[in-house]
Amino acid sequence: MNALMVKDEALRIEALQQYEVLNSAPDPVLDDLTQLAAQICETPIAAVSFVGSDRIWIRSRIGMDSLELSLGSLPCETTILGDTVYEIQDARKDPDYAPDGIFLEGRAYRFYAGAPLTTPGGVNIGALLVLDRPARVLTPAQSSALSILSRQVINRL
Repeated sequence: MNALMVKDEALRIEALQQYEVLNSAPDPVLDDLTQLAAQICETPIAAVSFVGSDRIWIRSRIGMDSLELSLGSLPCETTILGDTVYEIQDARKDPDYAPDGIFLEGRAYRFYAGAPLTTPGGVNIGALLVLDRPARVLTPAQSSALSILSRQVINRL
């Protein structure tokens, strides 16, 4: 692991601790933002996730039950490396998830889109994400809305 990645991880873990988002009580406002993401993107699953040092924490969710997932089970780690919506149109063709797609709670999903959750200090701590079973693409309006909602998640925190 290179020094920049170690520094980024340390900053992310510090930011997660400052926001006190891991193992915290449900937040109806975050749930509303998550529901809006699912509705706008027309997906059965949406979640607010935070990337910890050893797992992905699910803080708010629609259409799934998991509260934590192993690293690598969702593309959140790739999402937080960028500053725009990260999209996998068909996970069955993605080298990290081929040939079956993204597995979550015993079901395969082909489509993923996630907007990074970026603190005012510029640290990406997680993602507002959506999943769908068929391969597809977000419209420009949906992609823009996902980014806007991700900023509102940070504002709520």
